Amino acid sequence: MIIINTVAKETKRGVRVWMEGGKLTQAGWNCGDRFNIEFDTGNNYNGRIRLTKTPQGKHKVTNGSRNGTPRPIIDLHSKRLEKLFKACTAIKCTLANNLIIVKQDFLYEGRKD
Repeated sequence: MIIINTVAKETKRGVRVWMEGGKLTQAGWNCGDRFNIEFDTGNNYNGRIRLTKTPQGKHKVTNGSRNGTPRPIIDLHSKRLEKLFKACTAIKCTLANNLIIVKQDFLYEGRKD
C-alpha cells in the first residue's frame, strides 16, 4: 500500500485533487489505465472517493511526460469534490493495484510543520 499526501486546491471550476508520478506507477497505475469514480459524500466533509481500475472505466490516467519519461497523472477536478473537501484541506490518497481511496487526512490537518 502506498500513500500520497496532497492538498485540495480551489479553482474556478471547483475543487481539485491531483496525483502524479512514481507513486502511481509503483502502485500499478499507469498512463492510459481506465478507472471509475465513486463518491461517498458522507456528512460534514467526512466522505471519500473510490477510484477503481477497470478496462471499461469512464476516466483515464493521463499520459504526462517529463524529460521524455512517461508520468501518470490523475486529476480529480469538479464541483462534486466541494461536497467532500474544502479548499486547502489535507488529503490522504491510499493506493493499491486496482483501488485508490481519497479522503481527508485528519491527522495531517493538525500537524504544524
